[in-house]
Amino acid sequence: MKNPCSIAPSILSADFSVLKQELESLGSADLIHLDIMDGHFVDSISFGQPILRSVASSTTLPIDVHLMVEQPERMCRSVIEAGANSVTFHLEATRHWQSIVDNIHSCGKKAGVALNPGTPVSWLESIIQEIDLILVLAVNPGKPNQRFIPHTLYKLQELSDLCKRNNVSPLLEVDGGIDTSNARACVEAGADILVAGRSVMGADNRADAIDQLRQVALLC
Repeated sequence: MKNPCSIAPSILSADFSVLKQELESLGSADLIHLDIMDGHFVDSISFGQPILRSVASSTTLPIDVHLMVEQPERMCRSVIEAGANSVTFHLEATRHWQSIVDNIHSCGKKAGVALNPGTPVSWLESIIQEIDLILVLAVNPGKPNQRFIPHTLYKLQELSDLCKRNNVSPLLEVDGGIDTSNARACVEAGADILVAGRSVMGADNRADAIDQLRQVALLC
């Protein structure tokens, strides 16, 4: 049996006028996931360091930041200073991945790499020894209300195999359309962290929704 999978609610659709209450409703989660979008790497614009700082001051849960931005090297240190515990960036958005990883690690934080649905796992071969986290996107980035892409399961398995061949064990995280219908399959394919958006944030009882995802994951 795998170790228990972590549940990371994505607060992109939270009501930020009552941010503290929103975060309190997620208290049974394992970490909080924030997507920072710049309107260039993806069409949408979300939020930046001021909101991240407010989140960090309103929860004791670790904060997992996903930079969906061009030139992420310009932003890594500032999001860490604002409260990020882990920072994930896109290989598709930079040529300077080594300096980004080194910068994140120099701050004592976890460094992660995100892969879009169309980006092959082979892109990670030169960086797999350096990173703590791999985020697999199960939908195309920056667009709401998309369905889970089934091929994601094959990519998770491919990543698991790549990690075993290289004798490394970064956390595997999956984000996009995650709910009780696919959570178990994701964990069986190798996922350690399930990022849950609508399935948790849209639930009447978020604690129950988190517990249901966790129970499904524990069946693996």
